[in-house]
Amino acid sequence: MTEQEKAYTEVFAAFPHHKVVLRTLDAGADKPLAFLDQGEEPNRRSGCAGSGSRSSGPTSWTGKLSAVAAAAERTSAEVWVMAPMIALASEASWFADRVRSTACAPPG
Repeated sequence: MTEQEKAYTEVFAAFPHHKVVLRTLDAGADKPLAFLDQGEEPNRRSGCAGSGSRSSGPTSWTGKLSAVAAAAERTSAEVWVMAPMIALASEASWFADRVRSTACAPPG
């Protein structure tokens, strides 16, 4: 079990049979993180944040959503995933596809 999975499992387990809404990381040019190299951004306000931050590595969407899915399967919580900073229909579709591909989405 990864560190992320363990942390998510502990949170989800604290809410048995209840809805838990997990808001994904909202980092971008105006909120830089030391461990996430997002490259140079000439205009800090127009940088990629929330769903627009599609970087690779251990903090990637696939890794994060896989950890959420694995943790959700270990508990009875009803886990929902929310993405911040969705501005376009294409971003919403991209994010929903990522969630579905990691089995985080409810069936149907």
